[in-house]
Amino acid sequence: MNFHRHTLGRIPTVLAALAAGVPMAALGQTSDPVEASAIEEIVVSGYRGSVERSAEIKRNADQVVDAISAEELGKLPDQNIAEGLQRITGVQIDRDGGEGNGYQIRGSDNNLTLVNGRQVAPDADGGLEPAPARQVNLFNFPAEMFSEILVFKSPTASQIEGGIGGVVNLRMPSPLDTDPSIVASAELGYFDLSEETQPRGVLVLTQRNEDATLGGLLGVTYYKRNVVTGHYDGNGFQSRSTDITGDGNPEADVYLPSHMRYMYFESERERLSIDGKLEWQATDAFRAYLEGSYVDQEIDFERAFSGFLLNAVNTTGNDIVARTEADGSTTLLAAELSNVNVLQDALAQNESRQIYSAALGGIWDIGELSTLSAELATSSSDVQLDLTVYQVNQPGATAYIDLRTEAPSAVIRVGANQDDPAAYLSRVIAPFTITNDPDLLQSRVDFERALDWSVLNNFSAGVRYTDQTFNNDRAQTRYVTNTPAGSALPLTDFPQYIGYFDNEDFFAGAGGDYPTRFVITPVGASPEDGRELLAAFGDDEPYAQDYLSSFEVQEETLAGYLQLDYDVEFAGKALTGNIGVRVVETDITSLGNAIDNNGVVTPITITNSYTDVLPSFNAKLEFNDGFLVRVSLAEVMARPNIVDLSAGTSVRFASGLNEATGGNPLLDPFRATQFDIGAEYYFDSAGVVSLTYFHKDIESFITIEQTPDVTLPGFPGDTFFLQQPVNGPGGYSKGFELGYQQTFDFLPGAFSGLGVIANYTYIDSEQDGVDLPLPNVSDDSYNLVGFYEIGGFQTRLAYNWRSERYVGSRLGSPEYLDSRGQLDMSASFDLSDNFTLTFEGLNLLQDAQEGYAGLPGRINLYEVDDRRLFVGVRAYF
Repeated sequence: MNFHRHTLGRIPTVLAALAAGVPMAALGQTSDPVEASAIEEIVVSGYRGSVERSAEIKRNADQVVDAISAEELGKLPDQNIAEGLQRITGVQIDRDGGEGNGYQIRGSDNNLTLVNGRQVAPDADGGLEPAPARQVNLFNFPAEMFSEILVFKSPTASQIEGGIGGVVNLRMPSPLDTDPSIVASAELGYFDLSEETQPRGVLVLTQRNEDATLGGLLGVTYYKRNVVTGHYDGNGFQSRSTDITGDGNPEADVYLPSHMRYMYFESERERLSIDGKLEWQATDAFRAYLEGSYVDQEIDFERAFSGFLLNAVNTTGNDIVARTEADGSTTLLAAELSNVNVLQDALAQNESRQIYSAALGGIWDIGELSTLSAELATSSSDVQLDLTVYQVNQPGATAYIDLRTEAPSAVIRVGANQDDPAAYLSRVIAPFTITNDPDLLQSRVDFERALDWSVLNNFSAGVRYTDQTFNNDRAQTRYVTNTPAGSALPLTDFPQYIGYFDNEDFFAGAGGDYPTRFVITPVGASPEDGRELLAAFGDDEPYAQDYLSSFEVQEETLAGYLQLDYDVEFAGKALTGNIGVRVVETDITSLGNAIDNNGVVTPITITNSYTDVLPSFNAKLEFNDGFLVRVSLAEVMARPNIVDLSAGTSVRFASGLNEATGGNPLLDPFRATQFDIGAEYYFDSAGVVSLTYFHKDIESFITIEQTPDVTLPGFPGDTFFLQQPVNGPGGYSKGFELGYQQTFDFLPGAFSGLGVIANYTYIDSEQDGVDLPLPNVSDDSYNLVGFYEIGGFQTRLAYNWRSERYVGSRLGSPEYLDSRGQLDMSASFDLSDNFTLTFEGLNLLQDAQEGYAGLPGRINLYEVDDRRLFVGVRAYF
């Protein structure tokens, strides 16, 4: 890039945290009832071994579960956890900078992510303004440290509550049950849009003593990525009266973009992770464990931006092309427009994130076929984000727009060139700092007793308590926007902030006439950089706390459960499963602030509490020939995102529209009743055909209520477009999952190394009262994976596709992302018994993500991400 760059911050030089987990079904609160013994018995190798292992986990479980597995630590098929999850039926993922991050299960974003069966402090990114959300950021967990990723789609009473769609558990192996080893790998990744090469390194040590009473695991991973995205969006489409015939009389109900924005994002992410387990088998009856992890991550994010604000434009009569839509409205496809406001800037953002977690626990055999387990765990994260943006504008330009090109076109026809600094006036200065440090304390006690009571073979019960605190503090000076000192000063008065963006390959070769050279205003992200920028405009005020955007949410939960497992002969077949109930009470205290017109700050405290009773039932009927049928029924719940529970309101002064986002501490949780019925046929060690129907009846989910022209205390003379969460109507999500996998061992010679995995998911969803599906849900998605393994050579080709999806509404119109597929591949070759050469290619086809607003053809988004290539070597001793 041709604009100002900042180096990443420090990486800690030392941290040691050792821990261990107990992979036993008795640990009910770990949300992992899959029998460890069944898992450990599988002795296989290679990718084929991973496929067999996943099939065995699925078959042995008494609930609906899918798995991604590795036969050796550090060898999950995908190096990114979210990108691994997309291979599972019913799971769809989101991408950030082209890399998988968030995920949906069976149409729901409201899922629970666990690490070794327990929660971690939420640390999900919140865009430019990070705030604690329920989901954890999957970027922060190295795939090399996990031997299984389990996706539970039907709950048991013993599982931790909190997922409408399901529960994902990232699981490390037990060092006492793993052969001692040293695993090390080094890798270089090439990113074609940034044209940079970045490293990745892994070291995992596993050891135990001779009598297998003391074992430890320690892993260190280092990761660096520089990802680039070329992005266009229309910021929604607006209807206005516009002359499209050239007769001087405006036609009504003509739609055109509100703001054609071209952005070039570059994100440099550097992460150091240290994970450890220590496990002690003190006696035959007692095992203790200690577990810990630490993540240090720095993200430098920069944006080069050029936008064409079309809020008050007029057609000139030149080159007008329009289309009449079926609903009677008109879409302006191309035209020369006058009174265009051209906006340009460079934004700099730095995010520093440290995540800590530790757990101490034990399990006792207390006699009479009974076990007692207990655990105390803590998790926290410290996040600081510094951001500065300096935006300039050239008012009154005449521009030609064309939405018919592959990437929408916009170019100045009358006015100064976009790379002429003399044409621009200062418009927006926005430096601020945000910090949040959520803390989570959790404890549990579980009891389990084997039974011999007719059909009942196991009883379990337990209690769990959590105490969580989430706070968000924002410090800033007031945005300089059109009125305060310096707002109309020419850019040329500040030569130190004149820079240029140059990139002829903005969208990886997509056709269209869009800005590839323009003026930007290079700024630094740090508070010192922000203060320097403000001082240049004569603003010497220090950063002060933004009380409306600062809040704290305190949440306590107390849960208890009872569960009975059964094993009975039914019509000569084995019928197994469980039935139980979980009861959980949630108490919330939300702290925020109000500000009057005199600047007086008044603290606000709002409390809320609710209780949920969550029954569950799972049954599996297994026939002798590898055929089985599953049925499950359950009540599930998921709590609102933390930022939605804030008692304050955050404000943002944006181009042409001031925005405010408020919280609602009185929100009820998401609640749903779900039903599953499915059939599975296992015809060899890796061969599976499965079909599952699911239905979720959602009682209520949280929607955003939008109110225009709202005045807020502390901002006299300004109006805002206020968005606030409310409990909306319910809805449903239903559909089916079809899966097939097989290895072709029966083929002759080299063909015996072939294998295939294929699956398809259909989801039908709807919100009550509106003709819209659930947000971010594709009706159709599928995976096709072909793999080949023979001798020391392995290769895999994987294609994932999802259909279009509704992503929300803006300016009164629904917005959609078009269907998109992605092709990835991996290969490895064993150089010897100890060394393996690896290769991976992601986003090989580099298909763009497109989107539209309201109606197809109203192009609202076009985005292209890096193609990523990795080569490395792996050592195993």
